[in-house]
Amino acid sequence: MADNVSNYATSTYAVQALNEQRSPLLRIPIEIRMQIYSYVFDSVVIDVAVDNTGYRKYKTYFHPHSKGRLSHHNTKVLSLPRTCRKIAIESRFLLLQHATFHIKNSLPFERHLNDLYPAQRNAIKAIHLHRAVATNLGANHFKAVSDATSLLEIWMVPH
Repeated sequence: MADNVSNYATSTYAVQALNEQRSPLLRIPIEIRMQIYSYVFDSVVIDVAVDNTGYRKYKTYFHPHSKGRLSHHNTKVLSLPRTCRKIAIESRFLLLQHATFHIKNSLPFERHLNDLYPAQRNAIKAIHLHRAVATNLGANHFKAVSDATSLLEIWMVPH
């Protein structure tokens, strides 16, 4: 059993080393990669919803009023952190810092917050609440969300 774990760890590190040698992105200095990730995640809106089976679904699009970006739905921006472990680790907080979470129903978002580590929750800076959600939630709920994150803004949107 110990040999299997050792072999797995060795092969994982070998793959990471190979990725770093072969990937043009990973050969760029970390400071520049972080700027690239920030640009990719800038103006991203993430809709958090629950489908009819109870699973959370995330739809992404670029904010229609962002500079130099076309508003377009179903962007594949969430695929960047899934590219490899190194990119996931490097970019995990930037996505939360730059994205705006659009909430039409508070339950999936509460589940989403509960699944995050405190440092990840603190990285969230902006939430747009659907008016119906904001109307149904009390002041205590807003305080709890605000306390759980480092929100800079909560917006109420009509749609």
